Amino acid sequence: MYNVIDLFFNGDYSIYNLAKKYNVGMQRLNIYLDSKLQKVLYLKDGKLCREDGPAWIEFSIDNNLHAERYYINGKLHREDGPAVIEYNINGGIESETYFINNCYHRENGPAVIEYYLNGDIKRKAYYVNGLRHNENGPAIIEYNNTETIESFYINDKRHRENGPAIIEYYNYDTKCIKSELYYINDQLHRENEPAWIDYYEDGKLKRKLYYMNGQYHKNNGPAGIYYYKNGNISHKLYLRYNDVHRINNPAIIEYYENGNVMREEYFKDDNFHREDGPAVIWYHENGNIEFKHYYIHGKEVDLSKYVDISYNKIINLINKCKNDSSLLEIKLLINVKVKKNKEELLDLIQSQLIMFKLM
Repeated sequence: MYNVIDLFFNGDYSIYNLAKKYNVGMQRLNIYLDSKLQKVLYLKDGKLCREDGPAWIEFSIDNNLHAERYYINGKLHREDGPAVIEYNINGGIESETYFINNCYHRENGPAVIEYYLNGDIKRKAYYVNGLRHNENGPAIIEYNNTETIESFYINDKRHRENGPAIIEYYNYDTKCIKSELYYINDQLHRENEPAWIDYYEDGKLKRKLYYMNGQYHKNNGPAGIYYYKNGNISHKLYLRYNDVHRINNPAIIEYYENGNVMREEYFKDDNFHREDGPAVIWYHENGNIEFKHYYIHGKEVDLSKYVDISYNKIINLINKCKNDSSLLEIKLLINVKVKKNKEELLDLIQSQLIMFKLM
């Protein structure tokens, strides 16, 4: 039998301190706040504990049932139903959560179920021993007003070997897909195919992104391709292990909707870089160049400062270079502006670059 104790408070109080105070025997604490019953707590030797019902019962300010929590020896625990039940302002269930020994756990259904005010399911989450886990389908399903998301987890890691681990729907009933993301061991990953695919609402491709072991990457070809609604490509992005990077060709290409090129950007190791021409080029829709900029290792280069580009002047510039960046700037100058003895000068640049590497 529980010893019933009525406690009255006009402000804040600590359940932890109450449990320390009433730490011997079996106590039922009726806690009143501003003369209204707010909580009923069942304690056994100072721990929340009750075997035949909820050990924590909470009421709203208008005396409606707000929450029920089942405890055994201070731990959230119930074997024949949810250990935590929360109620909405209408008296309906807002959420049900299953616990075993203080861990989210349920073997034959979702361990967490949340509801909208009208009773429709808002979210379901499957847990085993505290870990998001479901071997027979998605471990988390979120039913939003306009979209639904399914997430597959194994041992608390986003993981699925025979399909996307995250699926977002425009319309769940018709299975109209918005996005598909492929995960292996909690990392975006897919062999030779895009790991992230977005669709327009009519089912046409919006973008596809390639990932390997969690990194934005593709060995041969663009790692990201974006599309206009008409099906034409809007962007191509070349990446190597999360860095924008491409040898001898633009790493970012943007197109007008009619298919003409809008801009080209050359990158090396995530920095603007090009040694034989402008690293950034923007085009008018008719194909004429709007503007261009030159970069070496992310630093913009102003080639207009080089007025004298005679052979002897170039030789002097090469001899004054103290690092590879300054040499590459002269190499860019030669490629863009010099016509006579060009190959000889480029060979000299290459020799100097090799010497810097050996130093």
